[in-house]
Amino acid sequence: MEALPILILLTLILISIAIPFIIRSLLWNSILKKIYAGKYDQAIDQMNQSKLYRLVFSEYERNYNLLRTYISKKDAKQIQALSIHILQMDLNRKQAYQIASLTYFYFLESENKEMCDTLLHHIRISGDVQEIGYDEMLYRILIEKKSEDILALEELLKEKTDKDDIGMLQYLIGVQYLNKKDLKQANLYLNKAKNNLKGTPYHKKINKLLGGIS
Repeated sequence: MEALPILILLTLILISIAIPFIIRSLLWNSILKKIYAGKYDQAIDQMNQSKLYRLVFSEYERNYNLLRTYISKKDAKQIQALSIHILQMDLNRKQAYQIASLTYFYFLESENKEMCDTLLHHIRISGDVQEIGYDEMLYRILIEKKSEDILALEELLKEKTDKDDIGMLQYLIGVQYLNKKDLKQANLYLNKAKNNLKGTPYHKKINKLLGGIS
């Protein structure tokens, strides 16, 4: 009989531990449904107004989730303001890199040099050598419009087997050939990239680039 109270106590402890995770899951699934349905403002309102959401998610998690929602909404003004605000907070290196890299790729696509400069500064502080090297290469190609990484990416391309990885490298090589005004090679690589990245956001972007060549 003495084992019964202990068993009950352990059960209650396990329930008390599980409840916050269950609540988190239910709340986040509710928010995700709104995001997937394109109801971004409703999702943002829920994140900002729900007391229960604020109770079970940390300040960093709330900011990160809100930032991801603004990115899905493509609200550049809010993305810029919130990312700068978060990066001014007391973050660990992993968190700082997560925020900086998340928004860096967004502003690379829009070729916002000022924001890319700011975010790349944080990436250099918080990222590892490989991450920093890759992000600096993207800056050279997409912001500075340079073409010095063609040979390195062509060599890397030989090692890849994943279709999306191959397509991304072909895209970056093609853009560099565009940067150096070699339209024949740009057309060759971008057409290959278009086929490999079909069904991704890059497909439309590559079609636009190819339209400018012809």
